Amino acid sequence: MRTSVYTPVFRLVVAASLLFCFCMAGSARTASSESKKDTTIYDQVEKLAEYRGGQQACYEFLSKNIQYPFVCQQFRYGGRVMVQFVVERNGRLTHVHAVRQFGGKTMPEDRIVTEDEAMKYKMAYPQRSTEIHEGLNLADKLVDEAVRVVKKMPSWKPALDAEGNKVRMRMTLPVLFKP
Repeated sequence: MRTSVYTPVFRLVVAASLLFCFCMAGSARTASSESKKDTTIYDQVEKLAEYRGGQQACYEFLSKNIQYPFVCQQFRYGGRVMVQFVVERNGRLTHVHAVRQFGGKTMPEDRIVTEDEAMKYKMAYPQRSTEIHEGLNLADKLVDEAVRVVKKMPSWKPALDAEGNKVRMRMTLPVLFKP
């Protein structure tokens, strides 16, 4: 007589395995619904996110790491770039970008290089002639540099809600370029 592979013990193991899989699928749904709540980005919280070492340390980091674009120095062009980002629960910075409109003003003001200016620059700095062309917006150079440096920042102390839980928070940091 041949024994069947489908013995009562085998059926019990299969049933238990299926039950376990359904339970895990249910818990996965619960976790994903909780993670949907976790995607909230707050603008106002009980305790703001903070650069480790405080505001002074933040500005020291910026001043040490910003490389003022050479072309902007030569045109004596500067301005304030408003960089917006999200401080995650672990302190990492994500979604880093410049805000071009802030308080009804363009930040920084656009400055377009003319054909004559581009030619003079190329003659004065032939080794840097690839940096400039007619129609170049100097504001874009400042924006690119400010975003590059903020992306390079180390982790911050995350924001806390009223219950003391770490939450995601949107921050705006002004980066000033003075010629």
